[in-house]
Amino acid sequence: MTDSLYAIWGTSGSNVFAVGYSGTILHYDGTSWTTQESGTTSWLRGVWGASANDVFAVGFGGTILHYNGETWAQQTSGTASPFYGVWGASGTDVFAVGNGDSIFHYNGTNWTGQSTGVVEPQLGVWGANGSDVFAVGNSGTILHYNGTGWDKETSGTFAALWGVWGASGSDVFAVGSGGTVLHRAP
Repeated sequence: MTDSLYAIWGTSGSNVFAVGYSGTILHYDGTSWTTQESGTTSWLRGVWGASANDVFAVGFGGTILHYNGETWAQQTSGTASPFYGVWGASGTDVFAVGNGDSIFHYNGTNWTGQSTGVVEPQLGVWGANGSDVFAVGNSGTILHYNGTGWDKETSGTFAALWGVWGASGSDVFAVGSGGTVLHRAP
């Protein structure tokens, strides 16, 4: 394997997924890495799952894939814009971020765009729960979802923010270009 890998997620040391260039999906079973058939050549930039049998991968061209424990299947996103990150509160409450003014939400049946009011690409997403979600992106953009809509928060930076994680909705970290580290303290 020489293709670039961009994201990794797992449920344990014996169930890990890595995704990347040209539709690459690798699975680690605790002993070895094997390639899984993705059915796409799109670059995959994000992976997240609710369980070992409920995993989502997102990428360029509006690509969203779902793994049911046996095979990966394409889901209809309704956009051709790239996705860079994915996170969910459950397998029926999933958010995908990328280019454009929409963040896409999956309700267990369909993906729909949620208007954000910003044009900067969103590069990372994390939430404390399905009604307390943060998305970060270019130009220091931080968006917060309160269960009904997305609001822009002040970051104090213009650096591209690539990742976000928190211990709770009031204790959130964002990281980005040039060594940027932001912390929303309780």
